[in-house]
Amino acid sequence: MDTHLKKIATSQVEDNIVDEMDMSLGEIEKIFDFLSARVNELGLVIAESSGNIDEIFEKSEFDKTAFSHFIEQIEELRQVNEIISGEIASSSEIACKANNEMLAYMETVHRTTSSVNKLIRAVEKISKQIEVLQVPLQKVGNIAAVINSIAKQTKLLALNATIEAARAGEAGKGFNVVASEVKTLASSTTEATAQIEETLNKIGTDFNQLSKSNLSATQIAFVVEQQASSVTKVLSDTSKSLQQVDQTTDCVLERMTGVQSICDDMLQSSEIVTSNEKVAGEALENVVNKMREICDSGDDLVVFAADNGAEIDDRKMIILAKEVANQISLIFTNAVESGKISLNDLLDREYQEIEGSNPKQYLTKFTKFADEVLPNIQEDIFERFEKVVFCAATDVNSYVPTHNKIYSKPQGEDPEWNAAHSRNRRIFADRTGCNASRNKKPVLLQTYLRDMGGGNYIVLKDVSAPILVKGSHWGALRIGYKI
Repeated sequence: MDTHLKKIATSQVEDNIVDEMDMSLGEIEKIFDFLSARVNELGLVIAESSGNIDEIFEKSEFDKTAFSHFIEQIEELRQVNEIISGEIASSSEIACKANNEMLAYMETVHRTTSSVNKLIRAVEKISKQIEVLQVPLQKVGNIAAVINSIAKQTKLLALNATIEAARAGEAGKGFNVVASEVKTLASSTTEATAQIEETLNKIGTDFNQLSKSNLSATQIAFVVEQQASSVTKVLSDTSKSLQQVDQTTDCVLERMTGVQSICDDMLQSSEIVTSNEKVAGEALENVVNKMREICDSGDDLVVFAADNGAEIDDRKMIILAKEVANQISLIFTNAVESGKISLNDLLDREYQEIEGSNPKQYLTKFTKFADEVLPNIQEDIFERFEKVVFCAATDVNSYVPTHNKIYSKPQGEDPEWNAAHSRNRRIFADRTGCNASRNKKPVLLQTYLRDMGGGNYIVLKDVSAPILVKGSHWGALRIGYKI
Protein backbone atom coordinates (compact mmCIF):
# COMPACT_ATOMS: atom_id res chain seq x y z
CA MET A 1 0.00 0.00 0.00
CA ASP A 2 1.45 3.35 -1.05
CA THR A 3 1.86 6.29 1.28
CA HIS A 4 -1.23 8.11 0.01
CA LEU A 5 -3.49 5.14 0.68
CA LYS A 6 -2.00 4.77 4.14
CA LYS A 7 -2.82 8.37 4.94
CA ILE A 8 -6.38 7.92 3.76
CA ALA A 9 -6.78 4.74 5.83
CA THR A 10 -5.26 6.37 8.91
CA SER A 11 -7.53 9.40 8.56
CA GLN A 12 -10.60 7.21 8.34
CA VAL A 13 -9.55 5.27 11.46
CA GLU A 14 -8.95 8.49 13.40
CA ASP A 15 -12.35 9.84 12.34
CA ASN A 16 -14.00 6.64 13.52
CA ILE A 17 -12.19 6.83 16.87
CA VAL A 18 -13.27 10.50 17.38
CA ASP A 19 -16.86 9.60 16.50
CA GLU A 20 -16.77 6.74 18.97
CA MET A 21 -15.25 9.05 21.65
CA ASP A 22 -17.98 11.66 21.05
CA MET A 23 -20.60 8.94 21.43
CA SER A 24 -18.91 7.68 24.62
CA LEU A 25 -18.78 11.18 26.16
CA GLY A 26 -22.44 11.68 25.36
CA GLU A 27 -23.28 8.38 26.98
CA ILE A 28 -21.17 9.27 30.01
CA GLU A 29 -22.96 12.62 30.34
CA LYS A 30 -26.31 10.86 30.15
CA ILE A 31 -25.20 8.32 32.73
CA PHE A 32 -23.81 11.14 34.92
CA ASP A 33 -27.09 13.05 34.66
CA PHE A 34 -29.03 9.86 35.40
CA LEU A 35 -26.87 9.03 38.42
CA SER A 36 -27.10 12.61 39.69
CA ALA A 37 -30.90 12.51 39.44
CA ARG A 38 -31.04 9.15 41.19
CA VAL A 39 -28.66 10.38 43.91
CA ASN A 40 -30.91 13.40 44.28
CA GLU A 41 -34.01 11.21 44.59
CA LEU A 42 -32.18 8.91 46.99
CA GLY A 43 -31.15 11.95 49.03
CA LEU A 44 -34.79 13.00 49.36
CA VAL A 45 -35.84 9.54 50.49
CA ILE A 46 -32.93 9.30 52.92
CA ALA A 47 -33.63 12.81 54.22
CA GLU A 48 -37.28 12.00 54.83
CA SER A 49 -36.36 8.69 56.45
CA SER A 50 -33.63 10.36 58.47
CA GLY A 51 -36.11 13.02 59.58
CA ASN A 52 -38.63 10.38 60.59
CA ILE A 53 -35.97 8.42 62.46
CA ASP A 54 -34.76 11.65 64.04
CA GLU A 55 -38.31 12.38 65.14
CA ILE A 56 -38.58 8.84 66.53
CA PHE A 57 -35.26 9.34 68.28
CA GLU A 58 -36.48 12.62 69.81
CA LYS A 59 -39.67 10.94 70.97
CA SER A 60 -37.56 8.06 72.27
CA GLU A 61 -35.47 10.56 74.22
CA PHE A 62 -38.68 12.15 75.52
CA ASP A 63 -40.02 8.72 76.46
CA LYS A 64 -36.69 7.94 78.08
CA THR A 65 -36.94 11.10 80.16
CA ALA A 66 -40.56 10.32 81.04
CA PHE A 67 -39.63 6.75 81.92
CA SER A 68 -36.76 7.97 84.09
CA HIS A 69 -39.19 10.29 85.83
CA PHE A 70 -41.55 7.35 86.24
CA ILE A 71 -38.75 5.31 87.81
CA GLU A 72 -37.94 8.19 90.12
CA GLN A 73 -41.60 8.30 91.16
CA ILE A 74 -41.57 4.55 91.83
CA GLU A 75 -38.44 4.99 93.93
CA GLU A 76 -40.12 7.82 95.80
CA LEU A 77 -43.19 5.61 96.24
CA ARG A 78 -40.99 2.85 97.59
CA GLN A 79 -39.35 5.23 100.04
CA VAL A 80 -42.70 6.66 101.10
CA ASN A 81 -43.98 3.12 101.44
CA GLU A 82 -41.09 2.31 103.77
CA ILE A 83 -41.82 5.41 105.85
CA ILE A 84 -45.54 4.63 105.99
CA SER A 85 -44.82 1.02 106.89
CA GLY A 86 -42.60 2.19 109.74
CA GLU A 87 -45.22 4.67 110.91
CA ILE A 88 -47.96 2.04 110.71
CA ALA A 89 -45.83 -0.39 112.71
CA SER A 90 -45.17 2.36 115.24
CA SER A 91 -48.89 3.24 115.31
CA SER A 92 -49.76 -0.39 115.84
CA GLU A 93 -47.29 -0.57 118.73
CA ILE A 94 -48.70 2.64 120.22
CA ALA A 95 -52.28 1.37 119.79
CA CYS A 96 -51.36 -1.90 121.48
CA LYS A 97 -49.68 -0.04 124.35
CA ALA A 98 -52.66 2.32 124.66
CA ASN A 99 -55.01 -0.65 124.68
CA ASN A 100 -53.04 -2.25 127.53
CA GLU A 101 -53.03 1.00 129.46
CA MET A 102 -56.76 1.35 128.78
CA LEU A 103 -57.40 -2.11 130.16
CA ALA A 104 -55.37 -1.29 133.28
CA TYR A 105 -57.28 1.97 133.65
CA MET A 106 -60.55 0.09 133.27
CA GLU A 107 -59.47 -2.23 136.09
CA THR A 108 -58.70 0.79 138.27
CA VAL A 109 -62.08 2.35 137.45
CA HIS A 110 -63.74 -0.96 138.17
CA ARG A 111 -62.07 -1.11 141.60
CA THR A 112 -63.04 2.51 142.23
CA THR A 113 -66.63 1.74 141.30
CA SER A 114 -66.59 -1.19 143.70
CA SER A 115 -65.26 1.07 146.48
CA VAL A 116 -67.90 3.69 145.70
CA ASN A 117 -70.57 0.99 145.93
CA LYS A 118 -69.23 -0.02 149.35
CA LEU A 119 -69.21 3.64 150.38
CA ILE A 120 -72.82 4.02 149.30
CA ARG A 121 -73.78 0.95 151.31
CA ALA A 122 -71.90 2.29 154.35
CA VAL A 123 -73.55 5.70 154.03
CA GLU A 124 -76.95 4.08 153.75
CA LYS A 125 -76.19 2.04 156.90
CA ILE A 126 -75.14 5.22 158.75
CA SER A 127 -78.38 6.87 157.61
CA LYS A 128 -80.37 4.04 159.09
CA GLN A 129 -78.39 4.19 162.32
CA ILE A 130 -79.03 7.94 162.52
CA GLU A 131 -82.72 7.28 162.08
CA VAL A 132 -82.57 4.69 164.90
CA LEU A 133 -80.76 7.13 167.23
CA GLN A 134 -83.29 9.87 166.63
CA VAL A 135 -85.99 7.83 168.48
CA PRO A 136 -84.00 7.47 171.80
CA LEU A 137 -83.02 11.10 171.57
CA GLN A 138 -86.63 12.03 171.19
CA LYS A 139 -87.44 9.90 174.29
CA VAL A 140 -84.66 11.60 176.23
CA GLY A 141 -86.19 14.89 175.22
CA ASN A 142 -89.55 13.72 176.47
CA ILE A 143 -88.00 12.65 179.80
CA ALA A 144 -86.28 16.04 180.11
CA ALA A 145 -89.65 17.66 179.55
CA VAL A 146 -91.18 15.56 182.36
CA ILE A 147 -88.29 16.44 184.68
CA ASN A 148 -88.73 20.09 183.78
CA SER A 149 -92.44 19.80 184.65
CA ILE A 150 -91.62 18.14 187.96
CA ALA A 151 -89.09 20.89 188.70
CA LYS A 152 -91.72 23.52 188.06
CA GLN A 153 -94.18 21.77 190.38
CA THR A 154 -91.46 21.41 193.02
CA LYS A 155 -90.78 25.13 192.82
CA LEU A 156 -94.48 25.76 193.26
CA LEU A 157 -94.61 23.43 196.30
CA ALA A 158 -91.55 25.11 197.77
CA LEU A 159 -93.20 28.48 197.36
CA ASN A 160 -96.37 27.29 199.04
CA ALA A 161 -94.30 25.71 201.84
CA THR A 162 -92.47 28.96 202.40
CA ILE A 163 -95.74 30.82 202.63
CA GLU A 164 -97.15 28.29 205.10
CA ALA A 165 -93.96 28.35 207.17
CA ALA A 166 -94.22 32.10 207.42
CA ARG A 167 -97.72 31.76 208.71
CA ALA A 168 -96.73 29.17 211.26
CA GLY A 169 -94.06 31.44 212.82
CA GLU A 170 -91.58 29.74 215.10
CA ALA A 171 -93.24 26.43 214.60
CA GLY A 172 -92.73 26.55 210.90
CA LYS A 173 -89.01 27.49 210.81
CA GLY A 174 -87.89 23.94 210.30
CA PHE A 175 -90.46 23.47 207.62
CA ASN A 176 -89.20 26.70 206.10
CA VAL A 177 -85.66 25.26 205.86
CA VAL A 178 -86.97 22.18 204.10
CA ALA A 179 -88.98 24.35 201.74
CA SER A 180 -85.86 26.38 201.00
CA GLU A 181 -83.86 23.24 200.15
CA VAL A 182 -86.68 21.96 197.98
CA LYS A 183 -86.69 25.24 196.20
CA THR A 184 -82.93 25.06 195.69
CA LEU A 185 -83.31 21.48 194.34
CA ALA A 186 -86.07 22.62 192.03
CA SER A 187 -83.84 25.40 190.71
CA SER A 188 -80.94 22.98 190.19
CA THR A 189 -83.27 20.56 188.45
CA THR A 190 -84.56 23.34 186.23
CA GLU A 191 -80.99 24.35 185.28
CA ALA A 192 -80.03 20.73 184.62
CA THR A 193 -83.13 20.23 182.57
CA ALA A 194 -82.36 23.38 180.59
CA GLN A 195 -78.83 22.13 179.92
CA ILE A 196 -80.22 18.72 178.88
CA GLU A 197 -82.67 20.42 176.50
CA GLU A 198 -79.90 22.64 175.11
CA THR A 199 -77.64 19.61 174.60
CA LEU A 200 -80.46 17.61 173.09
CA ASN A 201 -81.31 20.49 170.75
CA LYS A 202 -77.66 20.76 169.72
CA ILE A 203 -77.43 16.99 169.23
CA GLY A 204 -80.64 17.11 167.23
CA THR A 205 -79.33 19.93 165.07
CA ASP A 206 -76.06 18.08 164.51
CA PHE A 207 -77.96 14.91 163.66
CA ASN A 208 -80.10 16.86 161.17
CA GLN A 209 -76.97 18.36 159.54
CA LEU A 210 -75.33 14.93 159.54
CA SER A 211 -78.43 13.45 157.99
CA LYS A 212 -78.45 16.15 155.28
CA SER A 213 -74.71 15.70 154.65
CA ASN A 214 -75.21 11.97 154.58
CA LEU A 215 -78.03 12.39 152.03
CA SER A 216 -75.86 14.70 149.92
CA ALA A 217 -72.93 12.27 150.15
CA THR A 218 -75.24 9.45 149.14
CA GLN A 219 -76.44 11.42 146.11
CA ILE A 220 -72.87 12.37 145.13
CA ALA A 221 -71.73 8.79 145.56
CA PHE A 222 -74.61 7.66 143.37
CA VAL A 223 -73.66 10.19 140.67
CA VAL A 224 -70.02 9.06 140.92
CA GLU A 225 -71.17 5.50 140.53
CA GLN A 226 -73.14 6.39 137.38
CA GLN A 227 -70.20 8.40 135.96
CA ALA A 228 -67.80 5.59 136.77
CA SER A 229 -70.09 3.22 134.92
CA SER A 230 -70.18 5.60 131.94
CA VAL A 231 -66.37 5.92 131.99
CA THR A 232 -66.07 2.15 132.13
CA LYS A 233 -68.35 1.85 129.09
CA VAL A 234 -66.39 4.52 127.17
CA LEU A 235 -63.09 2.86 128.05
CA SER A 236 -64.48 -0.47 127.01
CA ASP A 237 -65.64 0.93 123.65
CA THR A 238 -62.28 2.72 123.20
CA SER A 239 -60.44 -0.49 123.96
CA LYS A 240 -62.47 -2.30 121.30
CA SER A 241 -61.75 0.52 118.81
CA LEU A 242 -58.05 0.34 119.59
CA GLN A 243 -58.16 -3.40 119.03
CA GLN A 244 -59.82 -2.80 115.65
CA VAL A 245 -57.19 -0.13 114.83
CA ASP A 246 -54.49 -2.61 115.76
CA GLN A 247 -56.04 -5.25 113.51
CA THR A 248 -56.50 -2.74 110.67
CA THR A 249 -52.92 -1.49 110.90
CA ASP A 250 -51.73 -5.08 110.76
CA CYS A 251 -53.74 -5.58 107.54
CA VAL A 252 -52.47 -2.30 106.07
CA LEU A 253 -48.93 -3.20 107.03
CA GLU A 254 -49.34 -6.50 105.25
CA ARG A 255 -50.67 -4.69 102.15
CA MET A 256 -47.84 -2.16 102.31
CA THR A 257 -45.39 -5.02 102.41
CA GLY A 258 -47.03 -6.27 99.22
CA VAL A 259 -46.70 -2.82 97.64
CA GLN A 260 -43.06 -2.75 98.66
CA SER A 261 -42.52 -6.08 96.94
CA ILE A 262 -44.27 -4.81 93.78
CA CYS A 263 -42.14 -1.64 93.79
CA ASP A 264 -38.99 -3.71 94.14
CA ASP A 265 -40.06 -5.93 91.23
CA MET A 266 -40.89 -2.87 89.10
CA LEU A 267 -37.56 -1.26 89.89
CA GLN A 268 -35.76 -4.46 88.98
CA SER A 269 -37.72 -4.69 85.71
CA SER A 270 -37.15 -1.00 85.02
CA GLU A 271 -33.41 -1.49 85.31
CA ILE A 272 -33.61 -4.13 82.57
CA VAL A 273 -35.88 -1.89 80.45
CA THR A 274 -33.58 1.09 81.01
CA SER A 275 -30.56 -0.95 80.01
CA ASN A 276 -32.32 -2.22 76.86
CA GLU A 277 -33.61 1.27 76.09
CA LYS A 278 -30.11 2.66 76.42
CA VAL A 279 -28.78 0.07 73.97
CA ALA A 280 -31.70 0.70 71.60
CA GLY A 281 -31.25 4.47 71.93
CA GLU A 282 -27.55 4.23 71.12
CA ALA A 283 -28.31 1.99 68.16
CA LEU A 284 -31.02 4.37 66.96
CA GLU A 285 -28.67 7.33 67.39
CA ASN A 286 -26.04 5.49 65.34
CA VAL A 287 -28.63 4.84 62.63
CA VAL A 288 -29.62 8.52 62.65
CA ASN A 289 -25.99 9.59 62.37
CA LYS A 290 -25.33 7.11 59.56
CA MET A 291 -28.44 8.25 57.73
CA ARG A 292 -27.31 11.85 58.12
CA GLU A 293 -23.86 10.96 56.82
CA ILE A 294 -25.38 9.20 53.82
CA CYS A 295 -27.72 12.13 53.25
CA ASP A 296 -24.83 14.60 53.52
CA SER A 297 -22.77 12.50 51.15
CA GLY A 298 -25.66 12.42 48.69
CA ASP A 299 -26.04 16.20 48.93
CA ASP A 300 -22.28 16.61 48.34
CA LEU A 301 -22.56 14.44 45.23
CA VAL A 302 -25.46 16.57 43.98
CA VAL A 303 -23.36 19.74 44.47
CA PHE A 304 -20.43 18.08 42.70
CA ALA A 305 -22.67 17.08 39.82
CA ALA A 306 -24.18 20.56 39.58
CA ASP A 307 -20.73 22.18 39.63
CA ASN A 308 -19.67 19.87 36.80
CA GLY A 309 -22.59 20.76 34.57
CA ALA A 310 -25.08 17.98 35.36
CA GLU A 311 -28.56 18.93 34.24
CA ILE A 312 -30.37 18.51 37.57
CA ASP A 313 -33.04 20.59 39.27
CA ASP A 314 -30.72 21.68 42.12
CA ARG A 315 -28.16 23.29 39.80
CA LYS A 316 -30.14 26.50 39.35
CA MET A 317 -30.66 26.95 43.12
CA ILE A 318 -27.00 26.25 43.87
CA ILE A 319 -25.87 28.91 41.39
CA LEU A 320 -28.55 31.31 42.70
CA ALA A 321 -27.44 30.88 46.35
CA LYS A 322 -23.82 31.69 45.45
CA GLU A 323 -24.81 34.79 43.44
CA VAL A 324 -27.16 36.19 46.10
CA ALA A 325 -24.67 35.49 48.93
CA ASN A 326 -22.01 37.40 46.97
CA GLN A 327 -24.51 40.22 46.37
CA ILE A 328 -25.26 40.52 50.12
CA SER A 329 -21.54 40.34 50.93
CA LEU A 330 -20.95 43.29 48.59
CA ILE A 331 -23.84 45.31 50.09
CA PHE A 332 -22.57 44.70 53.65
CA THR A 333 -18.98 45.58 52.66
CA ASN A 334 -20.04 48.81 50.92
CA ALA A 335 -22.13 49.79 53.97
CA VAL A 336 -19.14 49.32 56.27
CA GLU A 337 -16.80 51.24 53.94
CA SER A 338 -19.29 54.10 53.57
CA GLY A 339 -19.77 54.33 57.35
CA LYS A 340 -23.46 53.41 57.25
CA ILE A 341 -22.72 50.72 59.85
CA SER A 342 -19.53 49.79 61.63
CA LEU A 343 -17.97 46.35 61.21
CA ASN A 344 -18.21 45.83 64.98
CA ASP A 345 -21.95 46.54 64.93
CA LEU A 346 -22.41 44.28 61.92
CA LEU A 347 -20.61 41.49 63.77
CA ASP A 348 -22.50 42.15 67.04
CA ARG A 349 -23.25 38.90 68.91
CA GLU A 350 -24.92 40.41 72.00
CA TYR A 351 -28.49 39.23 71.46
CA GLN A 352 -30.97 41.32 73.47
CA GLU A 353 -34.10 39.33 74.29
CA ILE A 354 -37.42 40.97 73.36
CA GLU A 355 -39.44 40.91 76.56
CA GLY A 356 -42.64 38.84 76.44
CA SER A 357 -41.79 37.11 73.14
CA ASN A 358 -42.68 33.41 72.82
CA PRO A 359 -40.80 31.80 71.11
CA LYS A 360 -37.95 34.09 72.11
CA GLN A 361 -37.02 36.91 69.72
CA TYR A 362 -33.88 39.06 69.90
CA LEU A 363 -32.43 42.36 68.73
CA THR A 364 -28.83 43.18 67.79
CA LYS A 365 -26.99 46.31 66.67
CA PHE A 366 -27.39 45.22 63.03
CA THR A 367 -31.09 44.20 63.13
CA LYS A 368 -32.38 47.59 61.96
CA PHE A 369 -29.76 47.72 59.18
CA ALA A 370 -30.73 44.19 58.05
CA ASP A 371 -34.41 45.24 57.94
CA GLU A 372 -33.42 48.03 55.55
CA VAL A 373 -31.25 46.14 53.04
CA LEU A 374 -32.36 42.49 53.06
CA PRO A 375 -36.14 42.44 52.31
CA ASN A 376 -35.83 43.50 48.64
CA ILE A 377 -33.26 40.78 47.92
CA GLN A 378 -34.97 38.03 49.89
CA GLU A 379 -38.52 38.82 48.69
CA ASP A 380 -37.35 38.90 45.08
CA ILE A 381 -36.06 35.31 45.33
CA PHE A 382 -39.14 34.22 47.29
CA GLU A 383 -41.53 35.63 44.68
CA ARG A 384 -39.63 34.63 41.51
CA PHE A 385 -39.23 30.95 42.28
CA GLU A 386 -42.37 28.96 43.04
CA LYS A 387 -40.43 26.13 44.69
CA VAL A 388 -38.76 28.45 47.21
CA VAL A 389 -40.25 28.12 50.69
CA PHE A 390 -37.99 30.71 52.31
CA CYS A 391 -34.96 32.89 51.60
CA ALA A 392 -33.17 34.44 54.57
CA ALA A 393 -29.74 35.59 55.70
CA THR A 394 -28.49 34.22 59.03
CA ASP A 395 -25.45 35.16 61.07
CA VAL A 396 -22.86 32.60 62.25
CA ASN A 397 -24.99 31.79 65.33
CA SER A 398 -28.09 30.98 63.26
CA TYR A 399 -29.74 34.32 64.16
CA VAL A 400 -32.20 35.47 61.48
CA PRO A 401 -32.67 39.23 61.85
CA THR A 402 -34.93 39.66 58.82
CA HIS A 403 -37.16 36.96 57.36
CA ASN A 404 -39.63 36.85 54.48
CA LYS A 405 -42.74 38.94 55.05
CA ILE A 406 -44.96 35.88 55.25
CA TYR A 407 -42.92 34.66 58.22
CA SER A 408 -42.54 38.06 59.91
CA LYS A 409 -45.98 38.54 61.47
CA PRO A 410 -46.26 40.23 64.89
CA GLN A 411 -46.46 37.66 67.64
CA GLY A 412 -49.80 36.79 69.24
CA GLU A 413 -50.81 34.85 72.34
CA ASP A 414 -50.48 31.38 70.76
CA PRO A 415 -46.84 30.15 70.85
CA GLU A 416 -47.53 27.50 68.17
CA TRP A 417 -48.91 30.13 65.78
CA ASN A 418 -45.94 32.37 66.57
CA ALA A 419 -43.51 29.53 65.82
CA ALA A 420 -44.93 29.22 62.30
CA HIS A 421 -45.63 32.88 61.45
CA SER A 422 -43.12 34.92 63.50
CA ARG A 423 -39.75 33.49 62.45
CA ASN A 424 -37.82 36.77 62.19
CA ARG A 425 -35.48 37.95 64.97
CA ARG A 426 -35.11 34.35 66.14
CA ILE A 427 -32.20 31.93 66.62
CA PHE A 428 -32.62 28.57 64.85
CA ALA A 429 -29.93 26.44 66.48
CA ASP A 430 -31.04 23.18 64.83
CA ARG A 431 -28.52 20.98 63.00
CA THR A 432 -29.41 22.29 59.53
CA GLY A 433 -29.37 25.93 60.63
CA CYS A 434 -26.04 25.61 62.46
CA ASN A 435 -24.40 23.78 59.56
CA ALA A 436 -25.59 26.43 57.10
CA SER A 437 -24.62 29.48 59.16
CA ARG A 438 -21.13 28.17 60.05
CA ASN A 439 -20.24 26.67 56.68
CA LYS A 440 -17.31 28.28 54.84
CA LYS A 441 -17.35 26.12 51.71
CA PRO A 442 -18.56 27.86 48.51
CA VAL A 443 -21.92 26.16 48.85
CA LEU A 444 -23.63 23.64 51.14
CA LEU A 445 -26.67 21.57 50.23
CA GLN A 446 -28.75 19.88 52.94
CA THR A 447 -31.86 17.77 52.60
CA TYR A 448 -33.93 17.64 55.76
CA LEU A 449 -37.36 17.39 57.35
CA ARG A 450 -38.43 20.92 58.31
CA ASP A 451 -40.75 21.80 61.15
CA MET A 452 -43.21 24.35 59.79
CA GLY A 453 -44.95 24.80 63.16
CA GLY A 454 -48.27 23.43 64.36
CA GLY A 455 -47.06 19.84 63.95
CA ASN A 456 -46.51 20.21 60.16
CA TYR A 457 -43.32 18.80 58.58
CA ILE A 458 -42.14 18.89 54.95
CA VAL A 459 -39.02 17.55 53.19
CA LEU A 460 -36.95 20.51 52.05
CA LYS A 461 -33.61 21.18 50.46
CA ASP A 462 -31.54 23.91 52.03
CA VAL A 463 -28.81 25.46 49.90
CA SER A 464 -26.56 27.99 51.60
CA ALA A 465 -23.53 30.05 50.70
CA PRO A 466 -21.30 32.03 53.11
CA ILE A 467 -21.55 35.81 53.49
CA LEU A 468 -18.14 37.41 54.01
CA VAL A 469 -17.46 41.02 55.02
CA LYS A 470 -13.91 42.36 54.79
CA GLY A 471 -12.43 38.94 55.56
CA SER A 472 -14.87 38.20 58.43
CA HIS A 473 -17.43 35.41 58.22
CA TRP A 474 -20.75 37.14 58.95
CA GLY A 475 -22.99 34.13 58.26
CA ALA A 476 -24.80 32.67 55.27
CA LEU A 477 -27.66 33.07 52.85
CA ARG A 478 -30.12 30.17 53.10
CA ILE A 479 -32.64 29.19 50.44
CA GLY A 480 -35.12 26.50 51.30
CA TYR A 481 -36.96 24.90 48.41
CA LYS A 482 -39.12 21.92 47.49
CA ILE A 483 -38.32 19.39 44.79
